[in-house]
Amino acid sequence: APVGCIAGPKGTPGPTTPLVSILPSILAARVPEFTPMYSPGSPRPPAGCVTCVFTNCPGHLSLREFDLGLAKEEIWKVDRSIRSLLGGYQGYESKGHAGKFMLMFQDTDSAVAFSMQLQRKLLDEQWDQKTLQQPALTEQKDEAGNVYNRGLSVSVGMCTGVPVMFYFSPVNGQMDYFGPVVNRAARIAGKAVPGQICLSMSTLDALSDEMRDTHCAHSLGSFTLKGIDETHEVFQVLPFDLTARFQWCERMRSGTWTTLDETLSQIPGVMTSEHQYSDRMPWSPTTDLSVCSDGSQGS
Repeated sequence: APVGCIAGPKGTPGPTTPLVSILPSILAARVPEFTPMYSPGSPRPPAGCVTCVFTNCPGHLSLREFDLGLAKEEIWKVDRSIRSLLGGYQGYESKGHAGKFMLMFQDTDSAVAFSMQLQRKLLDEQWDQKTLQQPALTEQKDEAGNVYNRGLSVSVGMCTGVPVMFYFSPVNGQMDYFGPVVNRAARIAGKAVPGQICLSMSTLDALSDEMRDTHCAHSLGSFTLKGIDETHEVFQVLPFDLTARFQWCERMRSGTWTTLDETLSQIPGVMTSEHQYSDRMPWSPTTDLSVCSDGSQGS
């Protein structure tokens, strides 16, 4: 059965190559299961070497304690922003809701560009005034007057590699991915605080020279990631117009913020079958916290 066409390597001119799906006649009943993956207008699930992106929005959980109805309205805006941007960057939603998404990108540049634009878009969202009155969600500006914090933001983590297994569900019409690249992306996301974009060395190395000119990148150091034997260096990136967030994120990391990695559990394709993150957000970024030379916290 015809399943569409595939283009050559990125940047390579020339015609596309038609693809067909071949199955033995005894398995002909499987053909309808694959049809949604390749039907016109449906997003094509990335394959081969991909960049896996996890997002989380723990800020809305503090709103739940304040106003449950408000929290539901605000997190819906986050989901809307993620989904409205995704197609423009050829991203694929594997699963997600309530700000917690597992996304796949065939192109690493697109994954990073999407993540940076998402941070910008959330700054411009029409947040409720009660949301903007929350200590961690108030509007903050740098010395030049640029807004770098306003309302809910997402923490992002990503890793680039080849998944070891794919599963397309004919029930929800979405592809699921499994393997070390997914595990590492989830754990790297666990090192990020709200508004921060963290990525692996494999992702950084895969970026084009043009993409490297659009952002600042800093190493956070090497970490032992839960469930992964070897240590991994984790980098944070932000567009030039949001570089004030580097200090902002460091203040959160140096304070009482509980990183997702400390409570991250049960992500599909990572550990078990549920997609849950930490419900804790005990920090207040308006407090000027620093880390003393002996490793203790000072103010």
